[in-house]
Amino acid sequence: MDERELAPDSGVGPVTLQAVSRRDALRGVVAIGGLLFLPMPGCDDPHSAAVPAKTGTQSPTPDATPESMMPGDYQLPELPYPYNALEPHMDAQTLKLHHDKHHAGYVKGANAAAKELAAARDSGNFKLIDHWTQKLAFHASCHLLHSLFWKNMAPAGKGGEPSKELSDAIKASFGSQDKLKAQMVATAKTVEGSGWGIVGWHPFDQGLVLLQCQNHEKLTIWSVIPLLVVDVWEHAYYLKHQNKRGDYLEAWTKLINWKDVSDRFAQARKLGTLT
Repeated sequence: MDERELAPDSGVGPVTLQAVSRRDALRGVVAIGGLLFLPMPGCDDPHSAAVPAKTGTQSPTPDATPESMMPGDYQLPELPYPYNALEPHMDAQTLKLHHDKHHAGYVKGANAAAKELAAARDSGNFKLIDHWTQKLAFHASCHLLHSLFWKNMAPAGKGGEPSKELSDAIKASFGSQDKLKAQMVATAKTVEGSGWGIVGWHPFDQGLVLLQCQNHEKLTIWSVIPLLVVDVWEHAYYLKHQNKRGDYLEAWTKLINWKDVSDRFAQARKLGTLT
C-alpha cells in the first residue's frame, strides 16, 4: 500500500468560492476542487459533518455540532454506525483504518494548510502560496468527500429507496436505478490511480451527472453538488478485496443510503438554476 495514503500529500486545484446570485440559498456553501459542498441535511454549517469523534459507537447529534466552523477548524466526524455495521460488504478492520487513520490525516492536513495560509496573510509572505493552496485543495476536498461517504452508506437493507423526486431525476438522467449503479461501478472502476466516483446535481443544467474524480479534487465540474460518492483509493478496499476494485464497488452498491442521498438531492434543488 502506498505510504501516500497514510500520510496524504498535496493535490492540484483551485480553492474558490463560487460567486452566485442566490446568496441566501448558498449560505454556508463551500466550493473546493470544482465541487460545491452544501451543509449536511438538517444543519446550517458547511462543516456540520465535522463533530468530535466517539468512533464507531453512536450517531452524531445536531447538538454536538460546533456553532461555527472556520477554515482551520475542521474536525473528524463521528461514524454514524459501529465499525462492523457494514459487514459483510465492508469489513470492520478497513472501516476503522479508513476513518481513524486516513480521514483523520486529511483533517490534520486541511487544518495545517488553512493555518499556514492565515499566517501568510498576516505576515504578507506569500512565498509558499502555491504549496499551501494545493495542500488545502487536496486535504479539504478529501475531508468533505469522506464526510459524505460515511453518511452515504447504511447497513445492508437499511438504506431505503430513493424519494419519488430523486427517482424521477435518476430515470431522466440515467434511465433507471440499476443503470445508474452500473454506470457508477464502471466510472469508479476506471478512475486512473486513486480517486472517487461522484453522482452530483448540476444547478446549471438542472440534472444529475456522474463524474470521475482523480485524487480528491481533479476532473470535476464547477458548481456540481455531490450527492452520492464512493471512494476508490486503495485504502478503502485493499484489506478485503486486494486489487479487485470491481468486487468492492459491487459490494458497495448494497450499502447505499438512499434516504441520505434523497435528503441531499432535495436540499440541492432548492438552489434553483445558477444561470
